[in-house]
Amino acid sequence: MDMTKCKGCNKTINVNTVFCPKCGEFRSKNRSYFSKFISLFFILSILYYLGVFTPQTLKDKIKESIIFIENNYTKSGLGNYYTMSFIIKNNSKYKIENIKLKCNHYADDGVKIGQNYKRVDSIVKSQTKKVFNNIAMGLNHSKTVNVKCKIIDFMIN
Repeated sequence: MDMTKCKGCNKTINVNTVFCPKCGEFRSKNRSYFSKFISLFFILSILYYLGVFTPQTLKDKIKESIIFIENNYTKSGLGNYYTMSFIIKNNSKYKIENIKLKCNHYADDGVKIGQNYKRVDSIVKSQTKKVFNNIAMGLNHSKTVNVKCKIIDFMIN
């Protein structure tokens, strides 16, 4: 039977004892480095999942320096699709391409009534802006009076 000393009263006790029978001192069992690593990994994983800390990727940093400026929204055809003119200003030090937009459609009372996605297959060079005129954006709800778009994805070139 393995014995150890109590840290509270210095009495010799069994290593499997959780509390010292003399003074009641709690005796924590030494854990292996592997179990400590697993515990730390588990805690950090939970914190990451909860969003306490997330590493910022290069794409996230670039996204912060890209500005999407809407010019106008125009119903085309018989009003069942629309075109849009806009400017993308790239203030980053990287070229971007294959830009994916998410466009929300709103009725005259401001209620969102639909959305669509559009990929713009063009390159916007570093530290420049590019004007896009009358780009066919897709189908349109008949009650749409306003469309707001934002950049949701792109490729770094």
